[in-house]
Amino acid sequence: MRFPLDEALTIATAVLRGLAAAHSAGIIHRDLKPANVFLTREAIKLIDFGIAKSATVSGRSRSS
Repeated sequence: MRFPLDEALTIATAVLRGLAAAHSAGIIHRDLKPANVFLTREAIKLIDFGIAKSATVSGRSRSS
């Protein structure tokens, strides 16, 4: 499905905010694709965190 540019940017921004929130909580999605972005009239949701991974290893951030 194709969206007008302004709507596509709104969706992309919401997805990035959702990923940022997950990353802030120490969760990495690991399977981001269009099928895992759920659009409703009220919200844009990231779904299927089934293979998500914790961003910490042995109590340390992976970026360390």
